[in-house]
Amino acid sequence: MKKTTIYFVLYFIISALGFGMLKKLGIEYNSLEIAVYALPMMIILSIFVYSIALNPYQKRKSSPIIHVKSLEYVVPLVILCDILIILELLYTGNFRPILVAQLFLTFLIGFSEEFFFRKYIIEHILTKYKSKLLALITSSILFGLLHMANTFGGLTIENAASQSMSATGVGLLYGLIYIFTKKIWMLVLLHMNVDFALFSSVINQSYLQAVPAFIVDIILIFTVLKIIMYILKSIKSKNNKFL
Repeated sequence: MKKTTIYFVLYFIISALGFGMLKKLGIEYNSLEIAVYALPMMIILSIFVYSIALNPYQKRKSSPIIHVKSLEYVVPLVILCDILIILELLYTGNFRPILVAQLFLTFLIGFSEEFFFRKYIIEHILTKYKSKLLALITSSILFGLLHMANTFGGLTIENAASQSMSATGVGLLYGLIYIFTKKIWMLVLLHMNVDFALFSSVINQSYLQAVPAFIVDIILIFTVLKIIMYILKSIKSKNNKFL
C-alpha cells in the first residue's frame, strides 16, 4: 500500500502543479483554452502511468469473473457518440478547431485515470491483499480525492468537494465493472466520452448523441445488476468471493 500511496501523491502533485501553472497563465479551469494548455500536463501524467503499468504483474493477463455480452457494444457506441457530437457541431456551425485538442485531451484523461485508478491500484491491491472490496473502496476514494487538485486551477473548494464526491461514486461504478469484467479500454473510452460531452457542451449542447448514450447507460445498469446478483449469490453460498 505504501507504493500505491507514493504514486498517488506524485499523481496529485503533478496535477496540482499543472493546474497552478495554468492559473498563473490566466487559463481558468472551465475555460475552452485549457484543452490546449493542459495537454503537456496530461502527456506527462500519461507517460507516468504508462511506466507504472510496465510492472511485471501489471502485464500478466487477468481473467474476468463474469462475461457480459452486451458490453461488446459499449466501445462502438461511445465512439458513435463522439462522432455525433462533432457532426452536430458542424451542422449547427458551432464547430471549433479547439475541439480536436479537447478530443485528444479527454483521451489522455481517460487513459491516465483509468489505467492508474482502475488498472494499477486495483490490480496492485488484488495481488497483494487478495481483497476485491479493499481494492474497490481504496481506488474509488483516491479517485475522488484527486479531483480536489482542481482547486489549484481556480475551482472553489465547494465545487471541488462536490466534484470529488461525484467522482468517488463514478469510481465505485467503474471499479466494480473493471474488477468483474477487466475491460479497461472500454472504461478509457467511456471516460473519454463523458468528459468530451461535458467539454463540448460549453460550446453547444448536443442532442444527437442522446440515443446511443442512453443505450450505453442501459448496458452499464444491466452489467452492474448482474454483478450485484453474482455477489449476493456468492454471499448466500457463503463463498464471499467479493471480500
